[in-house]
Amino acid sequence: MVTEWYQQGWWPLVGAVVVLALTNGFALWSIYLQAQRNLASQLKLKQIEFISQQLAEFYNPLYALLVTNLGVFLAVGPPSFPDDAIHRDAAGKVWSSVKEEVILPNNQSIQEILKTKTHLLTPEDAIVEYIPLQNHLAMYRVFQNQPSEVYGKFQFPKSILQHIELKREQLVGQLNSLKRA
Repeated sequence: MVTEWYQQGWWPLVGAVVVLALTNGFALWSIYLQAQRNLASQLKLKQIEFISQQLAEFYNPLYALLVTNLGVFLAVGPPSFPDDAIHRDAAGKVWSSVKEEVILPNNQSIQEILKTKTHLLTPEDAIVEYIPLQNHLAMYRVFQNQPSEVYGKFQFPKSILQHIELKREQLVGQLNSLKRA
């Protein structure tokens, strides 16, 4: 009986080792690819979680509180006061109550967010953008008890609401893109 070359000597062992090496190599490559996919998936989930946290704990509350304050200010604040003295005095009393019940508590919440949540700023954002707002909020409370013309140096930074809205929209766009991908 004549045996083929691949059936003689070391060739059966070499063949088995080669098949085993190829099979294991393919299995290891498959495991590596699966691990890469899992890592990418986990990173994407972490990114979604972080952006959600940025929105939920920093940008959304700041935006909501500032919009609320603006709406209240425009509706019952000094810009809405009537010209006649009697109605103006009544509007001033309402505004004083609204400041105590709405504006000042909202300002306190905004200050707390700015003190504790700035680690959630986007990489394109900077704390320096919020310093004029922080100064305004701190001085607003002080000048409620002791009015002074110095308060004019600490007016509300008009561009901050638009700034926060822009950063918020960018994050919402990133979040939606990540969820679709």
